[in-house]
Amino acid sequence: KGLAKVIDYQGKVEPRTAMFGKLDILLADGFYGNLYLKECEGAIDFAHYVVRQEFKQLPLWRKFFAFLGSPAISAVGKSIKNWLSAEKYNGAVLLGVNGAVVKGHGTSTVKGIYSGILRTREFIEKDVSRKIKEYLDKYA
Repeated sequence: KGLAKVIDYQGKVEPRTAMFGKLDILLADGFYGNLYLKECEGAIDFAHYVVRQEFKQLPLWRKFFAFLGSPAISAVGKSIKNWLSAEKYNGAVLLGVNGAVVKGHGTSTVKGIYSGILRTREFIEKDVSRKIKEYLDKYA
């Protein structure tokens, strides 16, 4: 009961709910968490593919007008890519352990691995495991 006063628990949610910033934390076991991440990545890749295919189908005169707007489109695309970057935000924190465990993306680049290391260091420096335990002891 104590946690309910502090945490706004949403219960089971659909992936579309989690994707639009309605959650701060999404808890899942390893299988479903990985499945969720893969589904999100696939949806993003599919959307990118559809945009490219549709652009190829445009008549030449419409491509010209699209080309005029390409700097804006490119800027938005780069912003989205940065926002969703596995290289920048690599690593999922695994809870339920006495220490820091951060699981990186299977296709991580050197930059992504470095980001995961930085995330692990931040987890350790902020003593997140201890804080979670204290929080649960206080409110559970």
